[in-house]
Amino acid sequence: MVHDVHGARSLTPRIVRQAYAWLTIVEDYNHPKHNEFQAKLKDGAWTALATEVRETFLLFCSRTPELASQYVKSFEGRKHAERSILQLLKFRGSLAQAAPKELADATIRALIPPEADPDDNHGPGMKGHSASRTINFIRYRRRRGHSMTSCLRPR
Repeated sequence: MVHDVHGARSLTPRIVRQAYAWLTIVEDYNHPKHNEFQAKLKDGAWTALATEVRETFLLFCSRTPELASQYVKSFEGRKHAERSILQLLKFRGSLAQAAPKELADATIRALIPPEADPDDNHGPGMKGHSASRTINFIRYRRRRGHSMTSCLRPR
């Protein structure tokens, strides 16, 4: 039996929910409070806040899998969604544990978009912008000593 150490089992999901609410404001440019929040902070402070809130959520999102799933799905339709997902893979916290299918699907969409420019050939089977994204991602992972499958395993 796991004991509730100082209320951590009930408190952590509440903190994660609040971090997610802030993350939604920070990342959604159309959120009614986005401009209000950003106006109160200088660019460097805004970037630091966004990073801190995102990393806090990602570290503990395994305690709220439904929010983790929502977060990954929120990238669909975003401008530069593929780039954002690839950035997310660099620090994914417990996201792979909380929403493995959603993260895998988003990763596949980021690396292999549905359409490629047939005129831009980067070798056999490698076409267009998707090829350069895939190659850049693989190089990034190798420089850091990671295999391709390690990005989908929980840390």
